[in-house]
Amino acid sequence: MEIYPIPISKFINMQNEIIKKFKVHIVFIIILVGLTIFNFLKYKNKNTTFSQSIYNKIYSLTASQTLDGSTFPITKIQETITGEIKLTQFDSLTLVILLSNQGCHPCQLRELINIKKFLQYGSINALAIYSNNYNEKEALGLKKMSRITFPIFYSLSDQINDFNFTNNYPIILIIEKQRIISSLVAIPLDDNYSQNYFSILRKKIY
Repeated sequence: MEIYPIPISKFINMQNEIIKKFKVHIVFIIILVGLTIFNFLKYKNKNTTFSQSIYNKIYSLTASQTLDGSTFPITKIQETITGEIKLTQFDSLTLVILLSNQGCHPCQLRELINIKKFLQYGSINALAIYSNNYNEKEALGLKKMSRITFPIFYSLSDQINDFNFTNNYPIILIIEKQRIISSLVAIPLDDNYSQNYFSILRKKIY
């Protein structure tokens, strides 16, 4: 049986074809691995975001349950514009939002706007209090942007700041006869959470 040698040109063509196919497979494998890594990171980030969201809700609910039923401290506060000094003594139903210059600025603005809308449904006393890190320019800016008509005060002592064990801002408190009957520890970037709270609160109060 005769064996015919493969012409060199044909052998070179076959070699090039094999290399070409090998390169295609390598590119395909690289793309496949890349997509796998991308999807894994995407899922991981999504999962992390979801986990953080759940954690924030649990923390907010736990903090609110701890605040509810407690007695709000009586201390002196001063109004930002008029300079009026008064005590934080709330006998009638009052909505208080605690603010701080070190808090989440967009969250504080959002909650002030939410309160403004909430007050359209009925009559209830409302005021904002800076419990620490007061800044007059910041306070007036929030008042202007939110277009609230209720006053903004700042605390003349550390009592309210010490009372807020969460160190989170803003916090919304519903107080009657110095007792907190409802509260919301706001969550950054979670508008629905706040809106749901006010929706439930509206049915409860009005």
